[in-house]
Amino acid sequence: MSKVAVIIGATGEVGRNLVTELTNSSEISSLIILTRREISFKHPKISENIINFEEIEKLNLPRVNLAYCCLG
Repeated sequence: MSKVAVIIGATGEVGRNLVTELTNSSEISSLIILTRREISFKHPKISENIINFEEIEKLNLPRVNLAYCCLG
């Protein structure tokens, strides 16, 4: 079964490594990234969302199976 994952904090060391692992995983069909700035890593599975974290409650996300927080 394909899963959708969301990552908050994908630009740091831990977040970048997690993005790499999840994009290489056959279990992940889509990866939603929430970040303050654009990431340099591009992949067909990635949907990048540059957001203002002070207004995160306004964010409208689709249903996800996995959520990761890599804020440091």
